[in-house]
Amino acid sequence: MTKNGTKSRETQRTAALLTLLFGELIACGQAAPPPAPTDGAQTSASTSSGAAGTAATQAPSTPTSSAQTAAAPAMSAAAAMPAKAMMMTASAASAMSAAAGGGAGSPSSQSPDATPAMMASGSAGTTGTTGTTSAAGASGAPSTTGGSAETAHEDLGKGDGSDVVAIGDSWMNLGATGIQQSLVRLSMQPYRVYGVPGTRLLDGVIPSQYTSAKRENPDIKTVVMTGGGNDILLTGAGVDRSTAGPATMMQIDMIGEGLVKLWTEMGADGVKDIVYIEYSRGGQSEAAVNYATEKLKPLCDNNMPARCHWIDSDDFLMKMLSGDGIHPTGAGCDKIATGVIALMEERGLRR
Repeated sequence: MTKNGTKSRETQRTAALLTLLFGELIACGQAAPPPAPTDGAQTSASTSSGAAGTAATQAPSTPTSSAQTAAAPAMSAAAAMPAKAMMMTASAASAMSAAAGGGAGSPSSQSPDATPAMMASGSAGTTGTTGTTSAAGASGAPSTTGGSAETAHEDLGKGDGSDVVAIGDSWMNLGATGIQQSLVRLSMQPYRVYGVPGTRLLDGVIPSQYTSAKRENPDIKTVVMTGGGNDILLTGAGVDRSTAGPATMMQIDMIGEGLVKLWTEMGADGVKDIVYIEYSRGGQSEAAVNYATEKLKPLCDNNMPARCHWIDSDDFLMKMLSGDGIHPTGAGCDKIATGVIALMEERGLRR
């Protein structure tokens, strides 16, 4: 570079990037007059409009061949960059604005080996949970902020099994087989199990299983449950189950109210997570289960303060049931339990 002479637009961009490289301050595309020759590094603070600038460590700046020799590799690399790479990003522009005398900046020291791309991006920084990356501020360091719509959930870890409870009907416990039996065996954890065949939700029996669990030990973090099937099968509501007629739909709506009431009680008691297992569409239940999924799953998804996790049993059963067309086989129970255990691990439920 020369002290005088008009630079082309491309040369100005190159000069701007080299400014960040060596800490020189350039304004309006003209090089500042060089200081008196010196044998050591100089430290200067930029000033503009009385605002504090960014302190930068400068390499010796003299119009001698040695200075040009030192800058030659960087100038060569900049000249070899394609035009797109030479375009200033929002973060580089912000950093240059601060260095040229914008707001107060934090002290920085650029390595002489830094490339223009490194200078434009700054050092990577990450704050917060997964989200979008914001443009870099005056420091040139991009930050990541934000998160998912769902409230973050720390991994509650694996305990001794006493704070995990299973409740429900014959899907949960059919005697020799059942989801709760499979859970205990496959997890190798002594989960507390309270499911009883033939029980219903709306008559208060399944909720009483939870009450019994609290009475024995109120420290409950995770509840795995079924409930509502017998409220259709064992009542007059089952007359139009195969078509999800008015009686079935009305009963399912009431089941939703009963579940929300029970889940609200659990949340108030300090339960952190509820795993609700929906019945299969096999047999003659497809229309009813489809309607139940439409009505009940949103209640589960939006439940607070305890998180509710919906398990679609057909993700594992593929509508394959035992000979009665109602219950899963022993192998089917194992598949569902395996899915529950995987969910507990992946989502950080107490297990």
